[in-house]
Order: sequence, then structure tokens, then C-alpha cells
Amino acid sequence: ELVLNSQKISSVLEERKSFSVGGADENRGKNRSELVIPYDRNRVILTPVPGREHSTYINASFIEGYDNSESFIITQDPLDSTIADFWRMISEQSISTIVMLSD
Repeated sequence: ELVLNSQKISSVLEERKSFSVGGADENRGKNRSELVIPYDRNRVILTPVPGREHSTYINASFIEGYDNSESFIITQDPLDSTIADFWRMISEQSISTIVMLSD
């Protein structure tokens, strides 16, 4: 039973670490770096754009606040090709404050 529980825990942890959507071929060009890709479990999912395949992906993740709600979104500095998606996310998620950290 202990081995079975350990396997279940490992399976859940691996599932939580999956980033298959952001790492998919059709979305790689939307990532500033291959090293920073959102996990599938907490990524921001954009509303699909009719006639535009793969339009739900943006390199952005929800972060839980102190009350365990999805209080914040962290994202990359948008690429020229993802600026429209960035502003679509801002609108869809009703974001009222943007804090940008850059070097």
C-alpha cells in the first residue's frame, strides 16, 4: 500500500509539472525563452479566436494569493508577435494593474 500511495503522489506531482501546451511546436514561437514556459495546470487560457488555430495560448500563469485564489498573473514581456494576445489577456481577465520588471 505504501508503494501504491508513493506512485500516486509521484503521478500527481508529475502531472502538475506538465508544460506540454507551452512547449508544443505551434506555441514555441510565442515564448521569449525555452526555459520559461507556464505549467499546464495554471496557465492563462485565452478565449479562442474564430478562424485562428492555437489562439488560446499565451506565456502567462496564474499565481495564488494568500487566500488561495488566482489573484495574480505573471507573464513575459510580450514579443512583437504576441502584443495583441497580451492586451487580449488584459481585457479578458479584467486586469486593472500592471507591474513590469525589466533589466
